[in-house]
Amino acid sequence: MTQIEQKTDGRRGNGAPLPLPHRPKATGPSLSSRIAYCCGCLVWAILCLILVQGPAPANANAPKASKTLQLIKQRGEIVVGVKTDFAPFGFLDAAGQPVGFEVDLAEKLAQALGVRLKLQSVTTENRFQRLEQGLVDIIIATAADTQERRLLATPIEPAYFGGGVNVLLRPDSTANTWQDLRGQQLCALQSTYFNKSMTQRYLIDLVLFRSVRDAILALQDARCIGFLYTDVALNHYIGQADFKGYRMFEASAMVASWVASIHRAERGTDYEILVGDVFAAWQREGAILALEQRWGVRPSRFVRDTNQLWSQLDDTGAPLCRRDTMNQWPVACRNQAFITSEDVTGGAKFGLWLKEQFGLNVSVIYDPFDKKRYIVGLLHTILISVASTAVALAIGYLGAKAMSARAGLGRVLLAPVANVARMAPPILQMYILFFGVSSWLFLHFGVSIAPIIAAILALSLYHGGIIIFALADGANVLRERDPRFRFHLRMLPELLAVSAVGVRSSVNNLIKATTVAASISVPELLSATIAITGDQGNPEIMMPLLLLMFLIYTSVFMALWMRLEKHVVAMGGR
Repeated sequence: MTQIEQKTDGRRGNGAPLPLPHRPKATGPSLSSRIAYCCGCLVWAILCLILVQGPAPANANAPKASKTLQLIKQRGEIVVGVKTDFAPFGFLDAAGQPVGFEVDLAEKLAQALGVRLKLQSVTTENRFQRLEQGLVDIIIATAADTQERRLLATPIEPAYFGGGVNVLLRPDSTANTWQDLRGQQLCALQSTYFNKSMTQRYLIDLVLFRSVRDAILALQDARCIGFLYTDVALNHYIGQADFKGYRMFEASAMVASWVASIHRAERGTDYEILVGDVFAAWQREGAILALEQRWGVRPSRFVRDTNQLWSQLDDTGAPLCRRDTMNQWPVACRNQAFITSEDVTGGAKFGLWLKEQFGLNVSVIYDPFDKKRYIVGLLHTILISVASTAVALAIGYLGAKAMSARAGLGRVLLAPVANVARMAPPILQMYILFFGVSSWLFLHFGVSIAPIIAAILALSLYHGGIIIFALADGANVLRERDPRFRFHLRMLPELLAVSAVGVRSSVNNLIKATTVAASISVPELLSATIAITGDQGNPEIMMPLLLLMFLIYTSVFMALWMRLEKHVVAMGGR
């Protein structure tokens, strides 16, 4: 065996192995191992609750005979309440007649029932009063489906439209986010479902009016800086000559479905079932999509998704969204915001029970959409962690080897680069890669860097730079013990043994730094949590859950890393 071979074999020239740091013999599982094990059990319990959702039990009653439907048939006419101040859904034409998206729905409903149509003008303030008084048989009047309104009337499922809340801002307003509106005066309408929630969430001051016309006039007279209303209605004003310079926020808040409503006493009647079947047929046939085009309504993702859901067929060719033997729609086809613990089983039942009994809105357990977002976020976090760790370790090993070369050229060339990589914050590196390098590549070559790739590269470069110096310092320690030491893969156990603290710390910090990927729109766990909080308004639940998940995830990841580290180091003593 040559002298070089003796050195690279991990032994001294006299055949004795290189010394390893003293490690006390383990007498049993360490405290950290036990904590990691308990954390692992807890995270599995949480994930099982999130993933498990059983079928819904049938718990409805057979339909009752409807007095309203009998009355409609007797007079041969249905009275529909529609709005006339909400273009293009309901407004007056040049002849003073009601026209619009919802007026067309009323006409189609009368045709489906085989009766005449009588339109009754209603407002945001009095529409549910008119329904309660029996002055109208049904309202189709831009009414969002809320828990409070379900106490006043019976909503018809499926919904026919969906919209959120936005604000029409004056040209002189400098607000760019909802948070910028804190303490500002906004015009709004009385009796809209979002007034209380928006006031509490963003601490705004509302000046209430009885009609859209009055609110718009007040806005134009600068009595408020913006008009708080549904985004669908406000879109109608953008671009009009009278509203030049007016604008809206890019993201709407409190997105909710719009439903037709009948009297609260009609819940479970044949009238509710008949009208629901008519609305379901419209969704399957694409009638709502056609009305969007006819009235120039901006295409709604809600309408598109609802059409796709209600158009799906099962293996027998029958509609997936069809009534069961108890005349109920499947849970998956109903408004998920109003599913109760009586409708489902499994983890979803437990999540809804927590909400109903204690007010704990852990929506990631019972809401399919939030559950999917959270799981996707967790998977992205795991992917970023594993990929970044692997790339950072590769960068660290190769960089340290180059810096330890005999010629010293590697240290001269690589040390400044590694210093920049470990000194520049990872979020800055992400911005440079995603907004700088990616934009340049797209401009000149038509290709771009995906956000998740930019995040992995930035985290890998930053922590890889730290690992380079940790391993290089470890190599110096070994070289001081034996001047004949050479940087080689077979020396990795000894090298890792003396560099373990630095490498382990870097890996630990890398796992915690994955949250910065949210800054470039990577849908990881923090991004998913913020999105769910924005929709559900439950930061008191989601933020502690995020903290708990990261504590558990970091503990489990580092426990696995330490086990791998222990295994690699042990290979050096064989």
